[in-house]
Amino acid sequence: MSTHKISIKPSQKLCPEIHSQKPDDLTILKLISKAKFTVFLAHSEEEDNYYAMKIFPINRKDSINPLYLCEKSTAGLKHKNIIVPRYTEDRMNIRSLDGFKFQASVTYMEYAPYGTLYDLIKVKKVVLNDLLVRTFFH
Repeated sequence: MSTHKISIKPSQKLCPEIHSQKPDDLTILKLISKAKFTVFLAHSEEEDNYYAMKIFPINRKDSINPLYLCEKSTAGLKHKNIIVPRYTEDRMNIRSLDGFKFQASVTYMEYAPYGTLYDLIKVKKVVLNDLLVRTFFH
């Protein structure tokens, strides 16, 4: 498995209400999803933790994507059933493996290895009974 190192600059903006300092040793391990926004699995040896790294390209008018701003605004939420960004970067210079350079906003979220509630219902077709509903929405 090939891995790709990314450099993290200390001046980049974080979500201070969640974590004061993002690990500087994040390694991109693999592509998780290439839907509307690309998501990578990233790992920090320092924290021994995995993150879902979501890329929001900055548009041609040099403005930050409103969906990124919406997702970033959830960073202050705290609930055991809600995954929120642990770190955010408003602008990050990215260079793809084929040499293409672009700017993007990035969120780093807790990695849910077993999928989401959406995956459970729509993809795996699990029928939610009362016990499961109470478990998820307690």
